[in-house]
Amino acid sequence: PCKALGCRPRERCKLEDGQARCVPSLVASCWAWGDPHYRTFDKRDFDFEGTCTYTMAQFCGNDPTLAPFKVEGKNQIRNGVKSISYISLANIEVYGHRVSIHWREVGKVRVSWAEFGSKAAKIWAKMGRVWV
Repeated sequence: PCKALGCRPRERCKLEDGQARCVPSLVASCWAWGDPHYRTFDKRDFDFEGTCTYTMAQFCGNDPTLAPFKVEGKNQIRNGVKSISYISLANIEVYGHRVSIHWREVGKVRVSWAEFGSKAAKIWAKMGRVWV
């Protein structure tokens, strides 16, 4: 069944429940942690002390086969010192869900359960990371 599917470049065929489907062959991640450190998909590290909400990754195409998503990190001032901040919140939006990870909520992930049609989002946490 995979040969007839004809996946695009940077995709591979995967069988799920007897059905062939194209999935990305490249998996990448971006991170935000600490006071505040950011790592991009191309593994570049940045440290900056801003106090805004920053978009770390976002869907910006028009391919209807891809799910629009957005990943944000919010910095907050530490101990009233404006030149020092830390990441206080991370939000991941996909399929109408918002997955939020709040500072000092160890082991807790908040998920909004908005309606999202026939799409199902797979969300799981393991070893301090969340996958969507």
